Amino acid sequence: MQNARLLKKEDEVDVDVNWEDQQRINKFGRLNQRVHELEADIGRWQEELDNLEDASTEVLMADDDDALRFQIGEVFVMLPADEVEARIEALQEETEAKVTAAEAEIETLREALAELKVVLYGKFKNSINLEES
Repeated sequence: MQNARLLKKEDEVDVDVNWEDQQRINKFGRLNQRVHELEADIGRWQEELDNLEDASTEVLMADDDDALRFQIGEVFVMLPADEVEARIEALQEETEAKVTAAEAEIETLREALAELKVVLYGKFKNSINLEES
């Protein structure tokens, strides 16, 4: 069960919520949700990077003359070790680029969230809770 923040009677602010306020609140919710989605994506991509690092180590231990199984989609194909190594490196670079882009987007979203918090807390004071539990 989440801890709910209790609002005391003397802390309440009687403020009408106009259309612009509701749009800001909705935008805050959407941006916050996007941050959570990106954080989940980054977690998956970090796990993928760990797996790719393990695969890269396995390729280095393989004999250069060996053909290795490499998964493309749902099919495994036999490829030379050097080609597998090149494909793994490309996948690592692509995944690292995704992580970097997501981290940059999160930073931008957090700045926008901070600006919205200032506006919303300025108007609603303690009558609104924008903090995560």
